[in-house]
Amino acid sequence: SDEMPESRVLAIEHLTPEHLWQDRYLDHPNGAVGLTALAVCVADVEEAAARYGRMFGVTATGDKARRTFDLAAGRFTLLSEAALKSELGLDAPILPFAASFTVAVTDPGKARAVMEQAGICCTIGEGGFTVSPHDACGALGGGSSNGP
Repeated sequence: SDEMPESRVLAIEHLTPEHLWQDRYLDHPNGAVGLTALAVCVADVEEAAARYGRMFGVTATGDKARRTFDLAAGRFTLLSEAALKSELGLDAPILPFAASFTVAVTDPGKARAVMEQAGICCTIGEGGFTVSPHDACGALGGGSSNGP
């Protein structure tokens, strides 16, 4: 919608969860069990934070360059273009831009091995690994045993 431009890329609603959340679809070789963090680069962090605060019913923490919502299901962060560059080393190709995400996995070592077997280069970090933007549709991707 025009009121939530980021939602065209980020928001979905399962109207028929009984068709999607079946056991046969929930077991992945990489051990992925859930999305735990998402960071989006926006033109005006404060304005976007105000809109999302109304939608989430939660106040964000941070400053004009970076605002974070700690939600029941994970973390949602809004970044300025300058913060995106300084924190993640990325340039936004378009705004809004889904810049990074974290996926909880059952075993980071096993998940990383699955990625590397598929030819995806991973960088090992504290509690998990990171996948380059080249292999994560332009964003920084990561797998972690305990979320972001």
